[in-house]
Amino acid sequence: MQIIEAAVAEFASKGYFASDVAAIAKKAGVAKGTIYNYFSSKEDLFMGVVRTGLGLLEERMRAIRSSRLSPVGKIERALKEYLSFVERNWTLYQVITKEAIHLFARVSEEYCTKVKSHVGVIETLINDGINSKAFRKVDARTSALVLLGMADAVTWEAVLSNRKPNVLKQHKAILEIYLRGIVKQ
Repeated sequence: MQIIEAAVAEFASKGYFASDVAAIAKKAGVAKGTIYNYFSSKEDLFMGVVRTGLGLLEERMRAIRSSRLSPVGKIERALKEYLSFVERNWTLYQVITKEAIHLFARVSEEYCTKVKSHVGVIETLINDGINSKAFRKVDARTSALVLLGMADAVTWEAVLSNRKPNVLKQHKAILEIYLRGIVKQ
């Protein structure tokens, strides 16, 4: 994990192309050859960064489904987990957001696969809520895309503004809009 953490720091500060495996090894406190025992190339190391980060989020999101929370509670928790992941892993999120999508097809494909998985988890939570009559019938896939799209919009804006997001404030605002809408009742 120290190699991944050092790689995240290097990629965040210099970008993928200007980053150097030797500098990553130095930051990790290992020999450059040690990195190549785990990763075949700088691209493979970057893929490890993306895979590790998004995999951790995926595990946490999937655990929510088996929790004893109400359907609304599960949606609230999933959104908070998503936003908290960004806050806890701000540097990693910046790397993934700024670098991963634009680099190479392999990274983009893996990133898209993980995002689809996150959408699928939220979609399942919504369907569970529909089946338990806690939610009205809606297109669960579109609803999941809307919720994560809202979360992505606030986190992307934070990346573009180069400031860490305020998860609790954003979580509350997104849920208010998502669950209750903006039309005055």
